[in-house]
Amino acid sequence: MCGIVGYVGHRPVQELLLEGLRKLEYRGYDSAGISLIRDGEIDSVRAVGNLSQLDRAIAERESGGVALATRPATTGIGHTRWATHGRVSEENAHPHFDTTHQVHVVVNGIVENYLALKRRLADMGAVFTSETDAEVIAHLVAHHLGGTGASAEGASVGPGGVGRNPTGPTFSPPALARGAGMLSGACFQACRAAPHRRGAPAAGQKAASPGARTALPELD
Repeated sequence: MCGIVGYVGHRPVQELLLEGLRKLEYRGYDSAGISLIRDGEIDSVRAVGNLSQLDRAIAERESGGVALATRPATTGIGHTRWATHGRVSEENAHPHFDTTHQVHVVVNGIVENYLALKRRLADMGAVFTSETDAEVIAHLVAHHLGGTGASAEGASVGPGGVGRNPTGPTFSPPALARGAGMLSGACFQACRAAPHRRGAPAAGQKAASPGARTALPELD
Protein backbone atom coordinates (compact mmCIF):
# COMPACT_ATOMS: atom_id res chain seq x y z
CA MET A 1 0.00 0.00 0.00
CA CYS A 2 1.28 3.48 -0.85
CA GLY A 3 2.38 5.82 1.91
CA ILE A 4 1.19 9.44 2.01
CA VAL A 5 2.37 12.29 4.22
CA GLY A 6 1.64 16.00 4.14
CA TYR A 7 2.27 19.11 6.21
CA VAL A 8 0.95 22.69 6.25
CA GLY A 9 2.40 24.88 8.97
CA HIS A 10 5.36 27.05 9.95
CA ARG A 11 8.17 24.51 10.27
CA PRO A 12 10.59 23.68 7.43
CA VAL A 13 8.76 20.88 5.68
CA GLN A 14 11.35 18.96 3.69
CA GLU A 15 12.81 16.91 6.53
CA LEU A 16 9.36 16.46 8.08
CA LEU A 17 8.16 14.83 4.87
CA LEU A 18 11.22 12.61 4.56
CA GLU A 19 10.96 11.52 8.19
CA GLY A 20 7.26 10.80 7.73
CA LEU A 21 8.03 8.66 4.68
CA ARG A 22 10.69 6.77 6.63
CA LYS A 23 8.05 5.83 9.19
CA LEU A 24 5.93 4.40 6.34
CA GLU A 25 8.68 2.28 4.77
CA TYR A 26 7.29 -0.86 6.39
CA ARG A 27 4.42 -0.78 3.88
CA GLY A 28 6.79 -1.59 1.04
CA TYR A 29 7.40 0.63 -1.99
CA ASP A 30 9.38 0.91 -5.23
CA SER A 31 9.77 4.69 -5.62
CA ALA A 32 9.21 7.90 -3.70
CA GLY A 33 8.86 11.65 -4.14
CA ILE A 34 8.04 14.96 -2.50
CA SER A 35 6.59 18.30 -3.63
CA LEU A 36 7.18 21.55 -1.73
CA ILE A 37 5.42 24.86 -2.23
CA ARG A 38 7.18 28.17 -1.76
CA ASP A 39 6.36 31.67 -3.06
CA GLY A 40 3.63 30.35 -5.32
CA GLU A 41 5.88 27.79 -7.00
CA ILE A 42 6.05 24.02 -6.50
CA ASP A 43 9.35 22.10 -6.50
CA SER A 44 9.13 18.34 -6.94
CA VAL A 45 11.73 15.58 -6.70
CA ARG A 46 11.10 11.90 -7.41
CA ALA A 47 13.31 8.83 -7.48
CA VAL A 48 13.14 5.08 -8.09
CA GLY A 49 14.27 2.87 -5.22
CA ASN A 50 14.35 3.44 -1.50
CA LEU A 51 14.43 6.74 0.34
CA SER A 52 18.22 6.92 0.17
CA GLN A 53 17.78 7.34 -3.60
CA LEU A 54 15.35 10.20 -2.99
CA ASP A 55 17.81 11.78 -0.55
CA ARG A 56 20.48 11.53 -3.24
CA ALA A 57 18.19 13.08 -5.87
CA ILE A 58 17.42 16.00 -3.54
CA ALA A 59 21.13 16.51 -2.83
CA GLU A 60 21.90 16.52 -6.56
CA ARG A 61 19.18 19.12 -7.19
CA GLU A 62 20.58 21.34 -4.48
CA SER A 63 24.20 20.96 -5.59
CA GLY A 64 23.12 21.77 -9.13
CA GLY A 65 21.82 25.16 -8.04
CA VAL A 66 18.14 24.17 -7.67
CA ALA A 67 18.01 24.39 -3.90
CA LEU A 68 14.78 23.19 -2.35
CA ALA A 69 15.59 24.72 1.03
CA THR A 70 17.34 28.07 0.34
CA ARG A 71 14.21 29.64 1.77
CA PRO A 72 12.64 26.75 3.66
CA ALA A 73 9.23 25.70 2.39
CA THR A 74 6.57 25.08 5.04
CA THR A 75 3.97 23.21 2.96
CA GLY A 76 4.43 19.94 1.14
CA ILE A 77 3.35 16.42 0.33
CA GLY A 78 5.26 13.15 0.04
CA HIS A 79 4.58 9.66 -1.27
CA THR A 80 6.00 6.16 -1.41
CA ARG A 81 4.62 4.18 -4.36
CA TRP A 82 3.82 0.53 -4.82
CA ALA A 83 3.26 0.22 -8.56
CA THR A 84 -0.22 -0.71 -9.80
CA HIS A 85 -0.68 1.25 -13.04
CA GLY A 86 2.51 1.61 -15.05
CA ARG A 87 6.01 0.28 -14.61
CA VAL A 88 8.43 1.30 -11.89
CA SER A 89 9.99 4.53 -13.15
CA GLU A 90 10.67 8.09 -12.07
CA GLU A 91 7.93 9.32 -14.42
CA ASN A 92 5.37 7.06 -12.73
CA ALA A 93 6.43 7.99 -9.19
CA HIS A 94 4.30 10.44 -7.20
CA PRO A 95 3.65 13.35 -6.80
CA HIS A 96 1.92 13.78 -10.15
CA PHE A 97 1.11 17.17 -11.64
CA ASP A 98 -0.94 18.89 -14.29
CA THR A 99 0.41 20.40 -17.51
CA THR A 100 1.23 23.74 -15.85
CA HIS A 101 2.75 22.13 -12.71
CA GLN A 102 0.32 24.13 -10.56
CA VAL A 103 -1.58 21.14 -9.15
CA HIS A 104 0.38 18.33 -7.51
CA VAL A 105 -1.28 15.24 -6.04
CA VAL A 106 -0.34 12.08 -4.19
CA VAL A 107 -2.84 9.25 -4.32
CA ASN A 108 -3.49 5.85 -2.80
CA GLY A 109 -6.18 4.04 -4.73
CA ILE A 110 -7.33 3.15 -8.22
CA VAL A 111 -9.30 5.38 -10.58
CA GLU A 112 -11.32 2.86 -12.54
CA ASN A 113 -12.46 5.22 -15.32
CA TYR A 114 -9.10 6.90 -15.80
CA LEU A 115 -8.74 5.91 -19.46
CA ALA A 116 -11.94 7.70 -20.47
CA LEU A 117 -10.96 10.76 -18.45
CA LYS A 118 -7.43 10.70 -19.84
CA ARG A 119 -8.70 10.69 -23.43
CA ARG A 120 -11.05 13.61 -22.82
CA LEU A 121 -8.46 15.65 -20.93
CA ALA A 122 -5.83 14.98 -23.60
CA ASP A 123 -8.30 16.18 -26.24
CA MET A 124 -8.62 19.40 -24.21
CA GLY A 125 -4.85 19.92 -24.29
CA ALA A 126 -3.61 18.15 -21.15
CA VAL A 127 -0.13 16.71 -21.59
CA PHE A 128 0.36 13.46 -19.70
CA THR A 129 3.85 12.45 -18.59
CA SER A 130 3.20 9.09 -16.91
CA GLU A 131 1.44 5.77 -17.42
CA THR A 132 -0.51 6.02 -14.17
CA ASP A 133 -4.18 6.49 -13.38
CA ALA A 134 -3.30 8.93 -10.59
CA GLU A 135 -2.05 11.64 -12.93
CA VAL A 136 -5.60 12.02 -14.25
CA ILE A 137 -6.59 13.52 -10.89
CA ALA A 138 -4.09 16.39 -11.18
CA HIS A 139 -5.30 17.27 -14.67
CA LEU A 140 -8.96 16.94 -13.65
CA VAL A 141 -8.53 19.24 -10.65
CA ALA A 142 -6.67 21.76 -12.84
CA HIS A 143 -9.50 21.60 -15.37
CA HIS A 144 -12.06 22.51 -12.71
CA LEU A 145 -9.82 25.25 -11.33
CA GLY A 146 -9.97 26.95 -14.69
CA GLY A 147 -7.79 24.97 -17.05
CA THR A 148 -4.49 26.68 -16.25
CA GLY A 149 -4.76 26.56 -12.47
CA ALA A 150 -4.66 30.35 -12.38
CA SER A 151 -7.99 30.46 -10.58
CA ALA A 152 -6.58 28.43 -7.72
CA GLU A 153 -5.82 31.61 -5.80
CA GLY A 154 -8.47 31.93 -3.14
CA ALA A 155 -10.13 28.67 -4.17
CA SER A 156 -11.45 26.32 -1.53
CA VAL A 157 -11.96 22.60 -1.15
CA GLY A 158 -15.09 21.48 0.64
CA PRO A 159 -17.57 18.60 0.60
CA GLY A 160 -19.14 19.98 -2.56
CA GLY A 161 -15.81 20.16 -4.38
CA VAL A 162 -13.55 22.97 -5.46
CA GLY A 163 -15.13 26.34 -4.76
CA ARG A 164 -18.37 24.77 -3.43
CA ASN A 165 -19.60 24.32 0.10
CA PRO A 166 -23.22 23.21 0.20
CA THR A 167 -23.09 20.75 3.06
CA GLY A 168 -20.20 21.37 5.37
CA PRO A 169 -16.97 23.20 6.24
CA THR A 170 -14.66 24.60 3.61
CA PHE A 171 -10.91 24.22 3.79
CA SER A 172 -8.69 26.89 2.24
CA PRO A 173 -5.15 25.59 2.79
CA PRO A 174 -2.19 27.85 2.07
CA ALA A 175 -1.23 25.32 -0.61
CA LEU A 176 -3.92 26.85 -2.83
CA ALA A 177 -2.51 30.36 -2.52
CA ARG A 178 -0.85 32.44 -5.23
CA GLY A 179 -2.17 30.39 -8.10
CA ALA A 180 -0.58 27.08 -7.09
CA GLY A 181 -2.63 24.11 -5.91
CA MET A 182 -1.45 21.13 -3.88
CA LEU A 183 -3.96 18.49 -2.84
CA SER A 184 -3.27 15.19 -1.11
CA GLY A 185 -5.60 12.94 0.88
CA ALA A 186 -8.78 14.79 -0.10
CA CYS A 187 -8.07 14.78 -3.82
CA PHE A 188 -11.04 12.55 -4.59
CA GLN A 189 -13.25 15.01 -2.73
CA ALA A 190 -11.86 17.93 -4.70
CA CYS A 191 -12.60 16.19 -7.98
CA ARG A 192 -16.30 16.36 -7.15
CA ALA A 193 -16.39 19.90 -8.53
CA ALA A 194 -18.03 18.30 -11.56
CA PRO A 195 -21.74 17.37 -11.33
CA HIS A 196 -22.46 14.04 -9.71
CA ARG A 197 -22.09 11.12 -12.12
CA ARG A 198 -22.18 7.37 -11.79
CA GLY A 199 -19.52 6.03 -9.47
CA ALA A 200 -18.90 9.37 -7.76
CA PRO A 201 -20.14 9.96 -4.21
CA ALA A 202 -23.16 12.23 -3.91
CA ALA A 203 -23.01 15.37 -1.80
CA GLY A 204 -22.87 14.45 1.86
CA GLN A 205 -21.51 10.98 1.25
CA LYS A 206 -18.09 9.96 2.49
CA ALA A 207 -15.24 10.24 -0.01
CA ALA A 208 -13.38 7.13 -1.08
CA SER A 209 -11.15 5.64 1.58
CA PRO A 210 -7.41 5.22 0.84
CA GLY A 211 -6.77 2.23 -1.36
CA ALA A 212 -10.33 2.05 -2.65
CA ARG A 213 -11.39 1.76 -6.27
CA THR A 214 -13.11 4.94 -7.36
CA ALA A 215 -14.77 6.20 -10.52
CA LEU A 216 -14.31 9.95 -10.78
CA PRO A 217 -16.89 12.29 -12.31
CA GLU A 218 -16.82 12.26 -16.09
CA LEU A 219 -16.43 15.43 -18.15
CA ASP A 220 -19.24 17.03 -20.11
